[in-house]
Amino acid sequence: MMKRARPWALTLALTVTLGLAVQGSALASAASRTHGLSASQPSRAPALSTCAAVQSHRRALTAQGLTRAMCVTQLTSKSARPADRARTADLFCAINRFEICTNSTGTISVIDLSNGQTVGQLSYALQQDIVLNPNSLTFGENYNMNFTGGWGNILGMNVGLAVTCGPDCSATTNFTNPGPAYVGGSFGGGISYSDFPVVIDNTRSTYTLTATGPGAPGVGVTQSQPYRCDTIASFNSGCVNPGYWPILTTMVSLPTIAQNIRNVQSAGPHHYGRMAGGFPLIRNDSLQAANNAAACPPPGSQPPNTTCDEYPFASTSQGASQTQKPDWNSVWAPVSEQNAQGGYISSFYQTNRVLSGDAFWVQV
Repeated sequence: MMKRARPWALTLALTVTLGLAVQGSALASAASRTHGLSASQPSRAPALSTCAAVQSHRRALTAQGLTRAMCVTQLTSKSARPADRARTADLFCAINRFEICTNSTGTISVIDLSNGQTVGQLSYALQQDIVLNPNSLTFGENYNMNFTGGWGNILGMNVGLAVTCGPDCSATTNFTNPGPAYVGGSFGGGISYSDFPVVIDNTRSTYTLTATGPGAPGVGVTQSQPYRCDTIASFNSGCVNPGYWPILTTMVSLPTIAQNIRNVQSAGPHHYGRMAGGFPLIRNDSLQAANNAAACPPPGSQPPNTTCDEYPFASTSQGASQTQKPDWNSVWAPVSEQNAQGGYISSFYQTNRVLSGDAFWVQV
């Protein structure tokens, strides 16, 4: 049985992957070539990705004639939830099927290699907002880093950003990159994405932030929440945030069908489709015939101008062939309601790119 999860549970934490880039690695070479080092720092210096890595490599760095090294630390992150609608300083966007946004803070530190002490530090606040397109494989992101405070030896610091999004996707930064980093300044702008899925591409953005200037370069690597692009959900290809479970609301306009849904969601015990204390429905078209057969009697026994309608829907894994009463029920519904329901569900699946295996809620 599927464990209950909140609709935003898969979108909360920004994944931070701060791995060590050892001397001579491709990452170190790329950082030196792309972003440059100050004239006083040899280009052979490795790009180190954590302050702990700098401390553990102090002797090796000093042997190269270096006196300082830099490191990037992401301290906190917070993603907006579906209920957050106001663009405030703390939660600046709404999470939905087509948007992923995150606030985070961090520091760029300068370490004195002779004693391991921090001799300078620049603090930043980062806002990221990926706006997906349900009808296109191109979409964008707003990436805005503001340098909120600093002290010590941070003069001449620069930051550069490299963005990737998997083998079937390309990302392009549309801003000055690298750029200067100083208290009161900012860095970032728009990022353009193009995805090229064969059928379905589940991927995410990876951001490599490289700090250069008063020391050997420092690197921080973070990742966005996953997003998905496909070519099969509707007439147009498009992309969605699969971590947000969309909400079907159109059943409320069908009185007989809506009442049956309310009855089943209230009776439980699993309250399928109900957001408050229930389990989501999972699309599964392969069970449609079996669910219909289990829920509805043979044709011919119904009252005039009615047809059998069941809940949970036949196109889900929670249909009558897979569950026990009172977790499902069928009623005789007007043919007009049944015809309208089919169009509503099909439109909902296409608009929200709900694929087989995707979860969703039903609100009546």
